[in-house]
Amino acid sequence: MRNKIQVAVILMLIPFGVLYMYLGGKDLTMREFFFAETPVVHFDDLPIRVEIADSEIERAQGLSGRDRIDDKHNGMFFIFPEEDYIGIWMKDMKFPIDIVWINKDMKVIGIEKNVSPDTYPRVFRPDSPAKYVLETHTQYPDLVGIRVGQTVRIPLEY
Repeated sequence: MRNKIQVAVILMLIPFGVLYMYLGGKDLTMREFFFAETPVVHFDDLPIRVEIADSEIERAQGLSGRDRIDDKHNGMFFIFPEEDYIGIWMKDMKFPIDIVWINKDMKVIGIEKNVSPDTYPRVFRPDSPAKYVLETHTQYPDLVGIRVGQTVRIPLEY
């Protein structure tokens, strides 16, 4: 009887071991794995839920035409095919945002704060090439401590 209990306990623990190994390779916590409805981007150890814009159409549309960033996300994370001086403008935007540029080495290289819709057609660019951009609520980077030089991790599938 005792051997059967030991075998049952081991069999119950195996799925947790497999899950632990899987999550370790994905850089996700158990909480993020089970509760994430959207991708999570990490700024150092800070997880930020984002919408991903990785196609040309999604990048062109961005947050334009919306009244706000929806409640499930902290922003939109743009993934570009190659590093460049990525320009962001406020065409058809209805609310101000903060813009965070990230280079191919996954370092924050620039932040533009409180960019309002009335700045259109002005284009905002980083001082050096970027591959990723986070558009988020104004003051959100200050609130959570996003800063130039910070390391960023994105989900492996991107």
